[in-house]
Amino acid sequence: MPKRLLSPLSHVELLTPDLEKSVEYVDQILGLDIVREEGDSVYLRCWGDYYLYSLVLTAAAEPGLGHMAWRAEGPEQLAEVVSRIEASGTQGEWVDGAVGHGRAFRFTGPGQHRQEIFWEVERAEVPAAEKSTYPERPQRNHRRGLAVRILDHVTVTAPDVRGFAGWTGENMGLRTMAAVEPEPGAPWVFAVMTNNEKAHDLGCIQDFEGQSGRLHHVAFWVETNHDLTEGAKFILEHGHEVDTGPGQHGIGEQNYLYFRDPVGLRYELNSGGYRNYVPDWETVIWSPEQGSNNAYRTEIGMAAVSMVNIPPGISTQSAGVVGTSDDSAEAALVRS
Repeated sequence: MPKRLLSPLSHVELLTPDLEKSVEYVDQILGLDIVREEGDSVYLRCWGDYYLYSLVLTAAAEPGLGHMAWRAEGPEQLAEVVSRIEASGTQGEWVDGAVGHGRAFRFTGPGQHRQEIFWEVERAEVPAAEKSTYPERPQRNHRRGLAVRILDHVTVTAPDVRGFAGWTGENMGLRTMAAVEPEPGAPWVFAVMTNNEKAHDLGCIQDFEGQSGRLHHVAFWVETNHDLTEGAKFILEHGHEVDTGPGQHGIGEQNYLYFRDPVGLRYELNSGGYRNYVPDWETVIWSPEQGSNNAYRTEIGMAAVSMVNIPPGISTQSAGVVGTSDDSAEAALVRS
């Protein structure tokens, strides 16, 4: 059984070639609050997240993933996970002085994605006028834009999904809840991993171009499916586009909606989903035809733009859907 070493995903840094446009989108459409600006980075927080920030947007030449960050379960667990990572042959470094948290161990994992793990953290800073009447809430719901409540998960791409999931479980303690296998014994095209009771904090899709270190999307959670469907209307009515959904995934059973900001950074809204507290859970293997991606099996194919990894990202709508008639792993994933 995996030993719980980490708490849920703490924050994600995304890179953008147009910082102003990406910040405006996250502020006005997603509804995150700007909490700090330093150098080429802007730090933003969901109203329901308890730490100083949920998302970092940093100026860069092209869109992509800067890093994903985890808070350890405690100082002892931080030491253990670092020991495991270093014993695996992966080298990292200790970094001081980051915004919002203490000393962090930074490393590049098997999929070539930058990650960091820390224990000491700054809590949410909320103006007095934004305090909630609910004592357990860090802030009241300001009802701006989609008003997403919390950061939910990040999904990346890698050439070897099964290897990525195995390494993450062995060295970081995440459970692999489910995976998609197009044919018995074939390489996995998708897997979801978690260190808590929800379906996933971390997803991995096969990079069908064989590249490493790329991003697929960052997801935020809203309380009800009604919030999600109304969110789709809000996006459209404010001059932006929806890529895929609303719908419901088979894996995880979350309701979903996918969309992109003006530079091509992809976001998802999630609501619902199951909770799983089984400590010795064994990975469930899905075939695409069982509806791993679309529980109702109503979509013939995913929008072509939904399969574009970041970078490069696509900032305008792409016509058509990905072909589903051949026997490739990509076509199988799209049919799911």
